[in-house]
Amino acid sequence: MSEFFIPYRLSRSKSNTRNVTVLNQVIDIIEKKLQDVSEDSFGTNKTLILGGSDFRESSAVGNAYVSGSHLQSTSNTLATEFVGPVDLPDTAVISSIQAYWFRDAAGATGTCRLNRADFEENVTEMGAVDSDASTGFHDVTDSSISNATIDVDNYTYYVKIAIDPDGSLDDVHFNALVITYDLPV
Repeated sequence: MSEFFIPYRLSRSKSNTRNVTVLNQVIDIIEKKLQDVSEDSFGTNKTLILGGSDFRESSAVGNAYVSGSHLQSTSNTLATEFVGPVDLPDTAVISSIQAYWFRDAAGATGTCRLNRADFEENVTEMGAVDSDASTGFHDVTDSSISNATIDVDNYTYYVKIAIDPDGSLDDVHFNALVITYDLPV
């Protein structure tokens, strides 16, 4: 039984048997719904998915392309950086991050960092999922997350993406980041 329950049942008497039966059925339905909500709210393998529209350009060069489906640079020679907030519940434990990339050429590069910052602007990298040597669509996973427990009283959390950080002529697209986390029961 979940931590939510209706603390009593109505007793039956000859005068109100039908009403009591109906009310007890309603109580059963409410208890089941509350139990489902409770069981769904806690546990393992929850996901937060961040796509292109969850980010904004943080580089001042103005060469960003942000769409609902992906991020990319509009310059062939300048790196473009994007940031996006990570809003997870306090005490959530991040188990992995997985980035989805598209590279049109082997020279295209992209970096993706999950970071936390304290209120004195000290930044700690928690995980990294950079584009790899594959061309076309591919994904990269990092399951060794440092400081994995979310602490909203002392830190803010964000993702920083750099497209073409070495200023090559090739382009890479960032498509999505999936953050998998658990909630303590």
